[in-house]
Amino acid sequence: MNPYNAIINFGIFDDIQEMMKSFLATLLIVLLCNCSKPIAAKAIDVTIKDSSFALYYSYAGLGSNFGHKFKCLKINGTHLLLLNQQNTYYSQPSLKTDTLLIRQLPYAFRDSINNCLNGLRDTNIYVVNHSVMSGGIDYFSIVNGTDTLKINMHNTAHPLAIKIANIVNHYLPSDQQIWLHIELMKSEADCLKSIFNH
Repeated sequence: MNPYNAIINFGIFDDIQEMMKSFLATLLIVLLCNCSKPIAAKAIDVTIKDSSFALYYSYAGLGSNFGHKFKCLKINGTHLLLLNQQNTYYSQPSLKTDTLLIRQLPYAFRDSINNCLNGLRDTNIYVVNHSVMSGGIDYFSIVNGTDTLKINMHNTAHPLAIKIANIVNHYLPSDQQIWLHIELMKSEADCLKSIFNH
């Protein structure tokens, strides 16, 4: 008896074909999911020119702040670009972006950020103040080699983000600094106390 015929007769060949179809279908789904970018992420993507270090900050207005222009900071390597741009919009921005500052940073800036991160590796931090429906979202993204830190703050702050903002603010004009303060966290704590005390 021909061994090939035996494989076909026992249905092994059909099983292999089905496994290959399943594998190819799974591979196609993984490739499509990894290659596509969500539309909502357009406003907060970092274009990284220096793949070893990049820092991005933006404030996206919600409610009555929706559609207004706010700060957007992009740091690639030692190159800093500060913009005033529309970070929330429906289909495309309707307001012109203003360049507020372009400057080179000392290498000590990156060292300060790394010391602040204290070896923190790939991490997503999300904090929210449930008592505020309007306001906005402060967003930080830091790419450091192969590690990425993302901090999303809805009408509140995070201690690590405050430390990062304080470092960045040393290199920004006093009227263009990132406003993240402990008061935002106190407001969130007060909100939680009022919810659980009723």
